[in-house]
Amino acid sequence: LCSIKGEVVSSSSDVGVVEVAVEFLAGANTVAGSRIVRARQEAELSKILHKLLTSAVDLNGLCIIRRKWCWKLCVDILVVSSDGSLIDACSLAVCAALNSTLLPNITPVDKKDSGGNSTKSKASDDFLIDGDINNAVSPPGSEFCPISITVCKVGKQMIVDALPDEEICSTALVSVSVDRNGTICGVQKCGAGSLPGAQLNQIIDISVAVSKAFFAPLQRALQNQKVEGGVSNVASLDLLQNYFEFV
Repeated sequence: LCSIKGEVVSSSSDVGVVEVAVEFLAGANTVAGSRIVRARQEAELSKILHKLLTSAVDLNGLCIIRRKWCWKLCVDILVVSSDGSLIDACSLAVCAALNSTLLPNITPVDKKDSGGNSTKSKASDDFLIDGDINNAVSPPGSEFCPISITVCKVGKQMIVDALPDEEICSTALVSVSVDRNGTICGVQKCGAGSLPGAQLNQIIDISVAVSKAFFAPLQRALQNQKVEGGVSNVASLDLLQNYFEFV
């Protein structure tokens, strides 16, 4: 499960902020081990997904007023259960959630006194929030959000969407981040085994080919959501409009 919350925060830089937090549901068949082991794996997965997101989201586009206000995207992921390829499943959830997120249109207000100097004002006076859901937009760069495809090397075989037992038997796991255009956004290797360069190129080719099978149904599902239960839904429309006007 993945949820994304956007909030306007004060900033001393020229870019927005993205925070990722992964939590494993207690008692679920997610990871084996003590609470310390689970916390370490949550932190590791959060770090990987944060790199995945920041490679796609336009952090400069999240800036509202330079060195004053910016958007902060809080990405929360709850892992209920896992049957292998956890990074891949989380990346798909993040990609779908990011492309379903809408941020209200915000217009900065430049208020100056008669002498031409900027005057101090309240935070609510620094920008105008458009309460019309039809003018809301997705986070900049969300359309280029990559997904992760993990390839496991078991003996001489390459396995995609491996089961937990297959991951345990693997000598190396390579997670390749690929966007909808087939562009490689990152590569992460796990496991103690080594890989020759030729095999790494083979894994990258496999990941690009497999990603195409994921993006097509994902885009269809997102389009159906927009038509059936997205912004066309009157209840959701009123709810979001009230929220935009309230903040």
